[in-house]
Amino acid sequence: TRQLVGAEFTTRSLGPVQLRGLSIASPIHELLGPRSLAAELPAHYLELWDAALLAYQEGRLASAQEGFARCLALRPDDGPAQTLLRRAEALGRTVSFRERA
Repeated sequence: TRQLVGAEFTTRSLGPVQLRGLSIASPIHELLGPRSLAAELPAHYLELWDAALLAYQEGRLASAQEGFARCLALRPDDGPAQTLLRRAEALGRTVSFRERA
């Protein structure tokens, strides 16, 4: 997506996703809109998103949860942030359970 729309549009990474029929994960980007609308995003939102996504991908679940929660404080209807926050919380509970066992 990012390559196809070029610099005229703002995108954000949603991380690598393994698509059906492919053996490797492919990076997926969400089209947020024309660059002119990027100014309507809260200040530093994309930097917060990128940091939270990186923490999630690296398994730093507490940092990821904090980051996605900060994203949602700025954009409460952000579906990908809601989803990844729930996943980070669930993974955190799983890791915590394993550590106690």
